[in-house]
Amino acid sequence: MKKLLRSIVVLAAMAMMTLGATSMVSAMEPAVTLKEDVVYGDAYTVRSYTWNQNDKITDTTQGYIIPLVVKKPGVVFIDVTNCSIEKDAWFAVFKDPACDQTTTFYESVYVGEKQTSGHFNAEKAGTYYLKISSNSYKETYTNSATISMIYVSNSEKTVTSGKKYFLAAKSNSDVQYFKYTAKATGFVTVSAPGKYGCYSEFLNSKKSVISEKEYLSSTNKWTTIYAVKKGQTYYVKVSALYPGEIHLLSVNQKAVKEKSGKSKKKAKALKAKKAAKGTVQIGEKGDWYKLKLKKKKALTIMLKVAEQNDLKISLYNSKGKRIDRAAVVGTGTNTFKVTYGSTFQKANKGTYYLKVERNTKKSSGYYELSWK
Repeated sequence: MKKLLRSIVVLAAMAMMTLGATSMVSAMEPAVTLKEDVVYGDAYTVRSYTWNQNDKITDTTQGYIIPLVVKKPGVVFIDVTNCSIEKDAWFAVFKDPACDQTTTFYESVYVGEKQTSGHFNAEKAGTYYLKISSNSYKETYTNSATISMIYVSNSEKTVTSGKKYFLAAKSNSDVQYFKYTAKATGFVTVSAPGKYGCYSEFLNSKKSVISEKEYLSSTNKWTTIYAVKKGQTYYVKVSALYPGEIHLLSVNQKAVKEKSGKSKKKAKALKAKKAAKGTVQIGEKGDWYKLKLKKKKALTIMLKVAEQNDLKISLYNSKGKRIDRAAVVGTGTNTFKVTYGSTFQKANKGTYYLKVERNTKKSSGYYELSWK
Protein backbone atom coordinates (compact mmCIF):
# COMPACT_ATOMS: atom_id res chain seq x y z
CA MET A 1 0.00 0.00 0.00
CA LYS A 2 2.85 2.39 0.84
CA LYS A 3 4.49 1.68 -2.52
CA LEU A 4 1.17 2.33 -4.25
CA LEU A 5 0.73 5.65 -2.41
CA ARG A 6 4.30 6.66 -3.27
CA SER A 7 3.69 5.89 -6.94
CA ILE A 8 0.52 8.00 -6.89
CA VAL A 9 2.42 10.90 -5.33
CA VAL A 10 5.18 10.63 -7.96
CA LEU A 11 2.66 10.52 -10.79
CA ALA A 12 0.84 13.52 -9.36
CA ALA A 13 4.10 15.46 -9.12
CA MET A 14 4.97 14.60 -12.71
CA ALA A 15 1.53 15.74 -13.81
CA MET A 16 2.00 19.06 -12.00
CA MET A 17 5.45 19.48 -13.65
CA THR A 18 3.91 18.80 -17.03
CA LEU A 19 1.19 21.37 -16.42
CA GLY A 20 3.81 23.85 -15.25
CA ALA A 21 5.97 23.22 -18.32
CA THR A 22 2.96 23.75 -20.55
CA SER A 23 2.37 27.10 -18.89
CA MET A 24 6.00 28.15 -19.40
CA VAL A 25 6.05 27.37 -23.09
CA SER A 26 2.59 28.66 -23.94
CA ALA A 27 4.24 31.53 -25.85
CA MET A 28 6.46 29.15 -27.82
CA GLU A 29 5.89 29.49 -31.57
CA PRO A 30 6.55 26.81 -34.22
CA ALA A 31 10.27 26.33 -34.94
CA VAL A 32 11.80 28.17 -37.89
CA THR A 33 14.60 26.39 -39.78
CA LEU A 34 16.84 29.10 -41.21
CA LYS A 35 17.73 28.90 -44.88
CA GLU A 36 21.43 28.19 -45.14
CA ASP A 37 23.70 30.40 -47.26
CA VAL A 38 21.09 32.01 -49.47
CA VAL A 39 22.45 33.78 -52.54
CA TYR A 40 22.05 37.56 -52.68
CA GLY A 41 18.68 38.33 -54.24
CA ASP A 42 17.06 35.05 -53.18
CA ALA A 43 14.28 34.94 -50.59
CA TYR A 44 15.52 35.23 -47.01
CA THR A 45 13.87 33.77 -43.92
CA VAL A 46 11.08 36.25 -43.13
CA ARG A 47 8.34 36.12 -40.50
CA SER A 48 5.84 38.74 -39.29
CA TYR A 49 4.49 38.82 -35.74
CA THR A 50 1.75 40.73 -33.91
CA TRP A 51 1.33 40.60 -30.13
CA ASN A 52 -0.61 42.35 -27.39
CA GLN A 53 -1.25 42.28 -23.65
CA ASN A 54 -2.97 38.90 -23.89
CA ASP A 55 0.01 36.99 -25.40
CA LYS A 56 1.50 35.98 -22.08
CA ILE A 57 5.08 34.83 -21.59
CA THR A 58 4.89 35.58 -17.86
CA ASP A 59 2.37 37.53 -15.79
CA THR A 60 3.92 40.84 -16.80
CA THR A 61 5.69 39.99 -20.07
CA GLN A 62 3.95 39.41 -23.39
CA GLY A 63 5.14 38.26 -26.79
CA TYR A 64 6.54 35.13 -28.37
CA ILE A 65 9.50 32.78 -28.22
CA ILE A 66 10.51 31.43 -31.64
CA PRO A 67 12.91 28.46 -31.90
CA LEU A 68 15.52 29.08 -34.64
CA VAL A 69 17.14 25.95 -36.06
CA VAL A 70 20.62 26.23 -37.62
CA LYS A 71 22.26 23.18 -39.17
CA LYS A 72 25.89 24.37 -39.08
CA PRO A 73 27.99 26.92 -37.14
CA GLY A 74 27.87 30.42 -38.58
CA VAL A 75 26.53 33.94 -38.17
CA VAL A 76 22.85 34.93 -38.20
CA PHE A 77 21.96 38.51 -39.18
CA ILE A 78 18.56 39.76 -38.05
CA ASP A 79 16.69 42.80 -39.35
CA VAL A 80 13.59 43.98 -37.49
CA THR A 81 11.54 46.24 -39.77
CA ASN A 82 8.02 47.55 -40.41
CA CYS A 83 7.58 48.08 -36.68
CA SER A 84 4.33 49.40 -35.26
CA ILE A 85 5.06 49.81 -31.56
CA GLU A 86 2.57 51.03 -28.95
CA LYS A 87 4.55 49.51 -26.06
CA ASP A 88 8.37 49.39 -25.99
CA ALA A 89 9.60 46.09 -27.44
CA TRP A 90 12.69 43.93 -27.02
CA PHE A 91 14.18 41.41 -29.42
CA ALA A 92 16.79 38.97 -28.13
CA VAL A 93 18.23 35.57 -29.02
CA PHE A 94 19.04 32.99 -26.35
CA LYS A 95 20.75 29.60 -26.28
CA ASP A 96 18.08 27.89 -24.18
CA PRO A 97 14.26 27.72 -24.18
CA ALA A 98 14.10 29.31 -20.72
CA CYS A 99 15.81 32.35 -22.26
CA ASP A 100 18.50 32.57 -19.58
CA GLN A 101 21.65 32.09 -21.70
CA THR A 102 22.16 35.21 -23.80
CA THR A 103 23.83 35.73 -27.18
CA THR A 104 25.13 38.94 -28.75
CA PHE A 105 21.70 39.80 -30.21
CA TYR A 106 19.73 41.99 -27.82
CA GLU A 107 17.98 44.95 -29.42
CA SER A 108 15.09 47.27 -28.57
CA VAL A 109 12.49 49.23 -30.53
CA TYR A 110 10.84 52.01 -28.57
CA VAL A 111 7.50 53.64 -29.26
CA GLY A 112 7.77 55.64 -32.48
CA GLU A 113 10.81 53.74 -33.81
CA LYS A 114 10.53 51.61 -36.93
CA GLN A 115 13.49 49.22 -37.04
CA THR A 116 16.64 47.75 -35.56
CA SER A 117 19.20 45.13 -36.53
CA GLY A 118 22.01 42.99 -35.19
CA HIS A 119 23.55 39.52 -35.31
CA PHE A 120 24.52 36.54 -33.19
CA ASN A 121 27.10 33.81 -33.56
CA ALA A 122 25.79 30.28 -33.87
CA GLU A 123 28.80 28.58 -32.31
CA LYS A 124 27.39 25.15 -33.08
CA ALA A 125 24.49 23.55 -34.91
CA GLY A 126 21.26 23.37 -32.95
CA THR A 127 18.30 25.42 -31.78
CA TYR A 128 18.42 29.02 -30.58
CA TYR A 129 15.48 31.04 -29.27
CA LEU A 130 14.33 34.44 -30.48
CA LYS A 131 12.30 36.20 -27.81
CA ILE A 132 10.00 39.05 -28.86
CA SER A 133 8.57 40.78 -25.84
CA SER A 134 6.98 43.81 -24.22
CA ASN A 135 6.14 44.46 -20.57
CA SER A 136 2.67 45.50 -19.48
CA TYR A 137 0.94 45.30 -16.10
CA LYS A 138 -2.56 46.50 -16.99
CA GLU A 139 -2.16 48.55 -20.17
CA THR A 140 -3.64 47.41 -23.46
CA TYR A 141 -1.55 47.66 -26.63
CA THR A 142 -0.81 46.03 -29.96
CA ASN A 143 2.70 45.67 -31.42
CA SER A 144 3.84 44.23 -34.74
CA ALA A 145 7.15 43.71 -36.56
CA THR A 146 8.70 41.86 -39.49
CA ILE A 147 11.77 39.71 -38.81
CA SER A 148 14.20 38.98 -41.67
CA MET A 149 17.09 36.59 -41.07
CA ILE A 150 20.20 35.80 -43.13
CA TYR A 151 22.12 32.74 -41.99
CA VAL A 152 25.73 32.56 -43.18
CA SER A 153 27.43 29.27 -42.31
CA ASN A 154 31.19 28.75 -42.07
CA SER A 155 31.07 25.74 -44.39
CA GLU A 156 32.83 25.53 -47.76
CA LYS A 157 30.69 26.81 -50.63
CA THR A 158 30.66 26.16 -54.37
CA VAL A 159 30.17 29.40 -56.29
CA THR A 160 28.92 30.26 -59.77
CA SER A 161 30.18 33.13 -61.88
CA GLY A 162 27.93 36.18 -61.73
CA LYS A 163 26.24 35.40 -58.40
CA LYS A 164 26.84 37.10 -55.04
CA TYR A 165 27.31 35.15 -51.83
CA PHE A 166 27.04 36.36 -48.26
CA LEU A 167 30.31 36.19 -46.36
CA ALA A 168 30.75 36.62 -42.61
CA ALA A 169 32.89 35.42 -39.72
CA LYS A 170 32.34 34.68 -36.04
CA SER A 171 35.90 35.79 -35.21
CA ASN A 172 39.06 37.19 -36.82
CA SER A 173 40.54 33.70 -36.96
CA ASP A 174 37.76 32.28 -39.15
CA VAL A 175 38.80 31.24 -42.66
CA GLN A 176 36.31 30.53 -45.42
CA TYR A 177 36.71 28.70 -48.72
CA PHE A 178 34.80 29.19 -51.96
CA LYS A 179 35.18 26.52 -54.64
CA TYR A 180 35.11 27.52 -58.30
CA THR A 181 35.58 25.54 -61.54
CA ALA A 182 36.58 27.64 -64.54
CA LYS A 183 34.26 27.40 -67.54
CA ALA A 184 36.83 28.97 -69.88
CA THR A 185 40.47 30.03 -69.98
CA GLY A 186 40.86 33.65 -68.99
CA PHE A 187 40.61 35.36 -65.64
CA VAL A 188 38.24 35.77 -62.72
CA THR A 189 37.52 38.97 -60.84
CA VAL A 190 37.10 38.26 -57.13
CA SER A 191 35.24 40.93 -55.20
CA ALA A 192 34.25 41.07 -51.52
CA PRO A 193 32.88 44.52 -50.65
CA GLY A 194 32.00 45.29 -47.04
CA LYS A 195 32.41 47.91 -44.37
CA TYR A 196 35.96 46.73 -43.63
CA GLY A 197 38.68 44.96 -45.59
CA CYS A 198 39.69 41.30 -45.75
CA TYR A 199 42.42 39.10 -47.24
CA SER A 200 42.05 36.98 -50.35
CA GLU A 201 44.24 34.12 -51.63
CA PHE A 202 43.87 31.85 -54.65
CA LEU A 203 44.37 28.09 -54.24
CA ASN A 204 44.58 25.16 -56.64
CA SER A 205 42.39 22.05 -56.50
CA LYS A 206 44.57 20.63 -53.70
CA LYS A 207 44.14 23.83 -51.69
CA SER A 208 47.78 24.82 -52.12
CA VAL A 209 48.22 28.59 -52.26
CA ILE A 210 49.14 29.78 -55.78
CA SER A 211 48.82 33.55 -55.35
CA GLU A 212 50.07 36.40 -53.28
CA LYS A 213 47.96 37.34 -50.25
CA GLU A 214 45.94 40.37 -51.32
CA TYR A 215 44.22 42.83 -48.99
CA LEU A 216 40.83 43.82 -50.40
CA SER A 217 39.57 47.22 -49.28
CA SER A 218 37.99 50.41 -50.57
CA THR A 219 41.40 51.40 -51.96
CA ASN A 220 41.22 48.67 -54.62
CA LYS A 221 37.42 48.48 -54.65
CA TRP A 222 37.62 45.18 -52.69
CA THR A 223 38.72 43.53 -55.95
CA THR A 224 41.52 41.39 -57.32
CA ILE A 225 42.03 39.25 -60.44
CA TYR A 226 43.43 35.75 -61.00
CA ALA A 227 44.19 33.91 -64.25
CA VAL A 228 42.36 30.59 -64.72
CA LYS A 229 42.35 27.64 -67.11
CA LYS A 230 39.24 25.98 -68.47
CA GLY A 231 38.13 22.94 -66.49
CA GLN A 232 40.44 23.55 -63.54
CA THR A 233 39.09 23.81 -60.00
CA TYR A 234 40.25 26.60 -57.72
CA TYR A 235 39.48 27.91 -54.26
CA VAL A 236 39.20 31.48 -53.01
CA LYS A 237 40.40 31.65 -49.41
CA VAL A 238 39.08 34.62 -47.43
CA SER A 239 40.47 35.55 -44.01
CA ALA A 240 40.74 38.36 -41.44
CA LEU A 241 37.10 39.33 -41.71
CA TYR A 242 35.83 41.76 -39.11
CA PRO A 243 33.49 39.71 -36.84
CA GLY A 244 29.81 40.33 -37.34
CA GLU A 245 30.20 42.35 -40.55
CA ILE A 246 28.65 41.04 -43.73
CA HIS A 247 30.39 40.99 -47.13
CA LEU A 248 29.15 40.03 -50.58
CA LEU A 249 31.60 37.74 -52.38
CA SER A 250 31.47 37.26 -56.14
CA VAL A 251 33.65 35.43 -58.66
CA ASN A 252 33.08 36.75 -62.18
CA GLN A 253 34.80 35.08 -65.10
CA LYS A 254 35.84 36.51 -68.44
CA ALA A 255 37.12 34.32 -71.26
CA VAL A 256 40.29 35.44 -73.05
CA LYS A 257 41.33 34.14 -76.46
CA GLU A 258 45.00 34.89 -76.82
CA LYS A 259 47.43 34.36 -79.71
CA SER A 260 50.78 34.27 -78.01
CA GLY A 261 53.69 31.90 -78.34
CA LYS A 262 55.01 29.86 -75.44
CA SER A 263 58.64 30.22 -76.53
CA LYS A 264 60.82 32.66 -78.47
CA LYS A 265 60.78 30.37 -81.50
CA LYS A 266 56.97 30.32 -81.47
CA ALA A 267 56.51 34.05 -80.83
CA LYS A 268 53.40 35.52 -82.48
CA ALA A 269 53.71 38.59 -84.68
CA LEU A 270 52.28 41.76 -83.15
CA LYS A 271 51.40 44.64 -85.44
CA ALA A 272 51.83 48.28 -84.47
CA LYS A 273 48.93 49.85 -82.59
CA LYS A 274 47.19 46.47 -82.29
CA ALA A 275 46.66 45.29 -78.71
CA ALA A 276 47.32 41.67 -77.82
CA LYS A 277 45.22 40.39 -74.91
CA GLY A 278 46.34 37.47 -72.80
CA THR A 279 46.77 35.86 -69.43
CA VAL A 280 49.82 34.55 -67.64
CA GLN A 281 48.84 31.49 -65.62
CA ILE A 282 50.43 30.15 -62.46
CA GLY A 283 53.29 27.87 -63.50
CA GLU A 284 53.60 29.31 -67.01
CA LYS A 285 56.96 30.66 -68.14
CA GLY A 286 55.44 33.50 -70.13
CA ASP A 287 53.93 34.64 -73.43
CA TRP A 288 56.09 35.59 -76.43
CA TYR A 289 55.44 38.10 -79.21
CA LYS A 290 57.60 39.61 -81.95
CA LEU A 291 57.54 42.90 -83.78
CA LYS A 292 59.41 44.08 -86.83
CA LEU A 293 60.81 47.55 -87.51
CA LYS A 294 61.46 48.31 -91.15
CA LYS A 295 63.65 51.29 -90.28
CA LYS A 296 65.12 53.12 -87.31
CA LYS A 297 62.35 54.71 -85.32
CA ALA A 298 61.24 55.68 -81.85
CA LEU A 299 59.71 52.55 -80.30
CA THR A 300 57.22 52.73 -77.42
CA ILE A 301 55.92 49.57 -75.75
CA MET A 302 52.87 49.56 -73.48
CA LEU A 303 51.86 46.84 -71.03
CA LYS A 304 48.56 47.27 -69.18
CA VAL A 305 47.66 44.89 -66.35
CA ALA A 306 44.48 44.25 -64.40
CA GLU A 307 43.62 44.93 -60.76
CA GLN A 308 46.22 43.75 -58.23
CA ASN A 309 48.21 41.81 -60.86
CA ASP A 310 52.00 41.71 -60.85
CA LEU A 311 53.52 41.09 -64.29
CA LYS A 312 56.67 42.14 -66.12
CA ILE A 313 57.76 42.53 -69.71
CA SER A 314 61.17 41.99 -71.28
CA LEU A 315 62.47 43.10 -74.67
CA TYR A 316 65.00 41.02 -76.64
CA ASN A 317 66.85 41.72 -79.87
CA SER A 318 66.95 39.30 -82.79
CA LYS A 319 69.95 37.49 -81.26
CA GLY A 320 68.06 36.77 -78.06
CA LYS A 321 69.84 39.33 -75.88
CA ARG A 322 67.63 41.08 -73.37
CA ILE A 323 67.91 44.83 -73.82
CA ASP A 324 65.15 46.20 -71.59
CA ARG A 325 62.71 45.17 -68.88
CA ALA A 326 59.87 46.72 -66.88
CA ALA A 327 57.37 45.55 -64.25
CA VAL A 328 53.76 46.54 -63.68
CA VAL A 329 52.11 46.04 -60.28
CA GLY A 330 48.42 46.74 -59.75
CA THR A 331 46.05 48.45 -62.12
CA GLY A 332 47.80 50.61 -64.68
CA THR A 333 49.94 50.82 -67.78
CA ASN A 334 53.72 50.74 -67.88
CA THR A 335 55.05 52.52 -70.94
CA PHE A 336 58.72 52.49 -71.85
CA LYS A 337 60.62 53.78 -74.83
CA VAL A 338 63.29 51.66 -76.38
CA THR A 339 66.51 53.61 -77.01
CA TYR A 340 68.65 50.64 -77.94
CA GLY A 341 70.29 51.54 -81.22
CA SER A 342 72.95 53.60 -82.96
CA THR A 343 70.72 56.68 -83.18
CA PHE A 344 69.78 58.45 -79.95
CA GLN A 345 66.15 57.83 -78.88
CA LYS A 346 65.57 55.45 -81.76
CA ALA A 347 65.59 51.68 -82.06
CA ASN A 348 67.50 49.93 -84.83
CA LYS A 349 65.79 48.36 -87.79
CA GLY A 350 65.07 44.67 -87.27
CA THR A 351 63.05 42.10 -85.32
CA TYR A 352 62.41 42.37 -81.60
CA TYR A 353 60.87 39.91 -79.17
CA LEU A 354 58.61 40.65 -76.22
CA LYS A 355 58.05 38.34 -73.28
CA VAL A 356 55.25 38.91 -70.74
CA GLU A 357 55.71 36.89 -67.57
CA ARG A 358 54.97 36.73 -63.86
CA ASN A 359 56.91 39.15 -61.70
CA THR A 360 56.84 36.76 -58.72
CA LYS A 361 56.36 33.01 -58.32
CA LYS A 362 52.83 33.51 -57.01
CA SER A 363 51.56 36.14 -59.41
CA SER A 364 49.30 35.65 -62.42
CA GLY A 365 46.92 37.83 -64.33
CA TYR A 366 45.50 39.49 -67.39
CA TYR A 367 47.30 41.97 -69.66
CA GLU A 368 47.03 44.03 -72.82
CA LEU A 369 50.20 44.58 -74.84
CA SER A 370 50.77 47.03 -77.70
CA TRP A 371 53.50 49.11 -79.38
CA LYS A 372 53.87 52.06 -81.70
